[in-house]
Amino acid sequence: MNQLVKKSHELVMGKFSFSLLELRLFSLIVSMIDDRDEDFKTYRIAVKDMMKTFNLKSKTIYAEIQQVTTSMLKKIIVIPVQEEGVQKEIKSTLMSSFKYEVSGRGVIEATFNPILKPYLLQLKSKFLLYNLSNILQISSATSIRIFELLKTFEGVKQKTFSLQELKEILGVENSYSKYSNFKNKILLKSQKDLEMFTDIRFTFKEISENSRRVEKIQFSIHPNTPT
Repeated sequence: MNQLVKKSHELVMGKFSFSLLELRLFSLIVSMIDDRDEDFKTYRIAVKDMMKTFNLKSKTIYAEIQQVTTSMLKKIIVIPVQEEGVQKEIKSTLMSSFKYEVSGRGVIEATFNPILKPYLLQLKSKFLLYNLSNILQISSATSIRIFELLKTFEGVKQKTFSLQELKEILGVENSYSKYSNFKNKILLKSQKDLEMFTDIRFTFKEISENSRRVEKIQFSIHPNTPT
């Protein structure tokens, strides 16, 4: 498979929370963008092809897709941007519309929110590029998000996030009040997933500054050959 996902650095750093199926569908649609496109098109995805791509065997997949497309149109992403030296945030939905047969079968027609044009079309610098095959077997949305985050910084081999910023990017800022739970369910889970399924892996260092509490996570990013 040679389906490439290409997103701007700002979009990758955006704060949002998608379920696994939502993130898979969004990534699949992004992989359909032609690098030469000057404007968004209507992107058509056959449900049977989506099921094959992600090895979905659910007997209720058509009902799930109806639910997930409705949910995606309600969720907001917060994108950090710099305009004339001023830090700003864009709040927007990622998708503009979905159209499909009432039965849920056949083909989904999807359109992006036009405000995302600078973050998905004709990207020349500061962008993430990876093969969709990296995320096909990952069963956790947060593991996919961490893969995209770290893949963005693969060239510099290291990236430090405050714990709060990382939680906000992953959309779990209201969860995991205990760091130990976040570490076990997010960090260690994604560490295992990336090493098993993707072309990068990572180690991490916990940083405490003025207290014993972990305040920052320093990631070291390494090339990987999936098992």
